[in-house]
Amino acid sequence: MDATVDYKVDNNLQNTKMELDETKHKELLELKKELELEKRRLEISKREFEIRCAFEKKCKEKQDELFRKRWAKLESEVSYLAKERDQLKRQKKEFYEELDRAEQNREKNVVSGDMFFMGVDSELALKKRYKDLVKIFHPDNVSGDIYTIQEINREYDNLKKKLYAI
Repeated sequence: MDATVDYKVDNNLQNTKMELDETKHKELLELKKELELEKRRLEISKREFEIRCAFEKKCKEKQDELFRKRWAKLESEVSYLAKERDQLKRQKKEFYEELDRAEQNREKNVVSGDMFFMGVDSELALKKRYKDLVKIFHPDNVSGDIYTIQEINREYDNLKKKLYAI
C-alpha cells in the first residue's frame, strides 16, 4: 500500500506542480502582456513628449525670430527718429540764423524818414505824400514794413510840427 500512497502522492505532487507551472505560466503571460502594454504606453508618452518638445522648440525659434525682426524694426525706427531729430535741429538752427540775419538786415535797411519827404514844402504836399507812403508801406500790404511805417510816422509828425510852427 505504501507504493500506492507514494504513487498517489507523487501523482498529486506532479499535478500540483503542473498546476503551479500552469499558473506560473499564466501569470507570466499576464505580466508579459501588462509589461508590453506599459511599454506601449511609455513609447506613446515618449512620442508625445518628443512632439511637444519639438513644437515648443519651433515656437521658441519663431518667437526669437519675431523678436529679432521687431528689434531690428525698432532700431531702424529709432535711427530714423534720431536722423529726423538732427535734421529738425539743423532746420531750427538755420531758421533762427535766418531770422537773425533778417533782423540785422531790417535794422540796416531802416531808412530815415526825411528821405521820403524830400521836396515837401507845404502842408498840402505833406499830407498827400504821407497818404501815398502809408498806402505803399502799411503793414497790412504785401510790401508793408512795420519799421519803415514807424519811421514815416515819426518824420511826418516832426514835419507837421515844423510846418504848423511857421
